Amino acid sequence: MSKLNQPNIVYVMCDELRWCEIASYGHPNMRTPNMDRLANQGVRFETAVSNCPVCMAARCVSLSGTVFTQ
Repeated sequence: MSKLNQPNIVYVMCDELRWCEIASYGHPNMRTPNMDRLANQGVRFETAVSNCPVCMAARCVSLSGTVFTQ
């Protein structure tokens, strides 16, 4: 597969946005048309578990796939 035929992947991670605050997940008052479009046309991961309860460590794990321990 050449580089021109490889799929584009966009990973969106919103900071301090809970799942229940997006209209496509059923919030009655929020209007989030761009997030709704991404959710409806892309892939939605509806269950996520992090083994790092600290914010920065959890982001490192999601980007690298490696757990950093001290």
